[in-house]
Amino acid sequence: MDILKKNFKLFMAEIIVIRYPVFEQWVFLLFCISLVIQVLTGFFFTLFMTRAMSGFPVLFHMAAGGVFAMTLCILVALRVGIFSLPASWRQTNKSAKKSKLNKDFLPKNNSPINRTQAAAGWAVALAGFILVLTALILMTPLFSTEFNLWFTGLHRWMGLAALIAAAIYAYHSVPGHKKRGREQQ
Repeated sequence: MDILKKNFKLFMAEIIVIRYPVFEQWVFLLFCISLVIQVLTGFFFTLFMTRAMSGFPVLFHMAAGGVFAMTLCILVALRVGIFSLPASWRQTNKSAKKSKLNKDFLPKNNSPINRTQAAAGWAVALAGFILVLTALILMTPLFSTEFNLWFTGLHRWMGLAALIAAAIYAYHSVPGHKKRGREQQ
C-alpha cells in the first residue's frame, strides 16, 4: 500500500503539476480516471466473464467512454504542438537561422518530451479515435450481426492498444526513467 501511495504522490506532484497548466491537470486527471474505469469494466468482462457486459458495468463503461472522448479531444487540441514537434525533433538555432523556417514557429515547450513519448501520445489519440468511432458505429442499428461482431473485436483491440500506449506514455513521463534504465545495465 505504501508503494501505491508513493507512486500516486509522484504522479500528482511531479508529473501532472509540472507538465500541465491547471486546466490541463484536471482534464488529464479526468482522462486517466475514465481510462481506468473503462479498462476495469471492459477487460474484466472480456477476460473473466462468458457473457456480455450488462447492467451497471455497461452504464459505467459508457459514461466513462463519453468522458474519455471529451477529454481526449481537449488533450489532443491542447498538446498537438508538443506532440507534433517534441524537443528531440526541433532544429538547433544554427540550422533554424540557415533555413527559412521562422524560429518563433517552433513551439515553446516548458517540459520537453522525447520521440517515444510523442509517438505514444499520438498512438493513444489514434486508438482513442477508433475506440470512439467503433462505439458510435456499434450503437447504430445499420449493420449486420457479423459486422457488429467484427467491430466489437476491433473495439477491444483498440482498447488494448490505447492502454499499452498510455502505459508507455506514463512510463516516459516519470522523471529519471532513463537513469534507472542505465543503472540496471
